[in-house]
Amino acid sequence: MTIDASLVDRAQRGDAQALEELLRRHSAGLFRFCRRLMQGDADAEDIVQEACLKACQKLAGFGGKRHFRAWLYKIAQNLCFDALRARRRWQPLSGGEAAANPPQNNERLERLDRALLGLNPKQRAIVHYTYTMGWSGQEIAAQLEISSSDVRVSLHRAIRKLRERLA
Repeated sequence: MTIDASLVDRAQRGDAQALEELLRRHSAGLFRFCRRLMQGDADAEDIVQEACLKACQKLAGFGGKRHFRAWLYKIAQNLCFDALRARRRWQPLSGGEAAANPPQNNERLERLDRALLGLNPKQRAIVHYTYTMGWSGQEIAAQLEISSSDVRVSLHRAIRKLRERLA
């Protein structure tokens, strides 16, 4: 049994410390994921909090068919997509990642962020899952509930768009 599976089991039986540890284990990665999709720290923080709240509320119904991390990211991904649809626009990164890097990298990061603005939310998620999270095409397909070939095609198109924008 994995650490997450053990924590989920304990949390489902009412162990608040297990639930807290489970969410703490994934909060930093979840924040990076949401920040990348939402293009802002404040929006990402809100989504992470909402995703954790939803996960707590629905934990009793979590059957363990997939890994807890994938389930939690799916909740956050859906919340991000809903927020983006409601907003219908993207905002550039505010400090955060760019501020944490040396000045010579700021221009490159800003160019990359502007190029990522041209991707649709699904492409942006696939790029993030592939290059930031290191997930396989099959893991991404399961997460987005699409075929592996759709992942490959979308990633190919996203990379082509990024190359064009960065050229």
